[in-house]
Amino acid sequence: MKKWIRVILLVGLFMLVGCGAKKTEGGKQEIVIMATDRVENLLKEFIVTYNKESEDYFITYEDFSEDMANYDRMVSNINARIVSDRCPDLVLINYNFFQTYMDGKALEDLEPYLKKSEVLSEEDFLQPVLDAMKKEDAVYGLPKYFNMQVMGGRTSKMGQKQGWSIEEFITYFEENPDVLLEWDGDSYGILNFCMRYGLDEYVDFEQGKCSFNGSEFKELLTKIKALNRDSSHTENWKSIVEEGGNIMLEFSINSFNDYMRMEEEYQDELTVRGYPTGQGKFKCRLLPSMSMGILAKSKNKDAAWDVLEKYMAWDFGNMEFSAMRESFDAQLTEAKREPDESDNPVHDGIMMELPKKLVLTRRQEEQIMLALENAVPDNIMWDEIREMVTLGALEYFNGKKDLEEAANMIQSRVQLYLDEQK
Repeated sequence: MKKWIRVILLVGLFMLVGCGAKKTEGGKQEIVIMATDRVENLLKEFIVTYNKESEDYFITYEDFSEDMANYDRMVSNINARIVSDRCPDLVLINYNFFQTYMDGKALEDLEPYLKKSEVLSEEDFLQPVLDAMKKEDAVYGLPKYFNMQVMGGRTSKMGQKQGWSIEEFITYFEENPDVLLEWDGDSYGILNFCMRYGLDEYVDFEQGKCSFNGSEFKELLTKIKALNRDSSHTENWKSIVEEGGNIMLEFSINSFNDYMRMEEEYQDELTVRGYPTGQGKFKCRLLPSMSMGILAKSKNKDAAWDVLEKYMAWDFGNMEFSAMRESFDAQLTEAKREPDESDNPVHDGIMMELPKKLVLTRRQEEQIMLALENAVPDNIMWDEIREMVTLGALEYFNGKKDLEEAANMIQSRVQLYLDEQK
């Protein structure tokens, strides 16, 4: 998110005014859900059912996804809606917005509600996913689903090791000139992979200092440029896969079945290696989805919590991993179930041929569970610094600046940003 947009949004959130009275309909009080992502179709049945069953409240829904193509305008419209005199009660939070809302004091701490609830508790959630919605033990949103973004490759080529350092990552390219990425395989993309969870090699976040003009970072840029990698193999990727090529992947794991289908597609076992880190720790990217929070200035917080409890219990038929422990365990049990007659049901006397049911192996289960244990969510500060670093390095990779100029430019920009955060 652009820095000036963040500042405006944070200032606006700190200046929230009291919300006016909501509409009533047939004696029911209105509860407004605002969404920052495209989820309207999934919500329709839930909202209709809730409005039929509730004797006291009815839900209305506000969707900002039409502005998705114009990000700046979408942020401005959402901000204006929050600070209006009739601010919404609940927000379906795209994780890109979550930390900004949380830092701007726009979200209610749900910890007291969870402690009092007879329906929900923290123990109902997978801990790594719920932790992504927390700050200093306060819970600012409840995740409904999640997926993970990982890096990996064919086990036959890459081996079974999980986790690697930035140095090991670059060495792998140097020692395997035949390794191919479907996309983002040029110098810019490789550096971006290194910086996703490797920034702390060059940034001391506690001290607010960085060292991008030091010898270690300049050596990294030199090695990446020397790789002289092609940017994309998308057009001939199918033939590369079919011929058993040495591939490196960045891919999403949305479900157990999703991972099994990936191995079917690549006709090989896949190792989830993780993103390179400074110390070689195994890390993957955690992406909570359809998370919901209560806005701090809502005048209907108890009613909003009632909606939130029912929302978390609703089955949306989503194909992603469930963030709820019981549902996640059920997904795992189903993934390990051997196929039977129910997998090819009979309709009007005719057997319906469905896609072959795959059965999750112990190895696949271990890969996914270990990825979950080591998955971490996005961080706004890390994202903004990574963008400064990769865009600055692009000037060197393209030959527009020499190594010293590019490193000094990155150092100056990142240090200024860190100083502004103090």
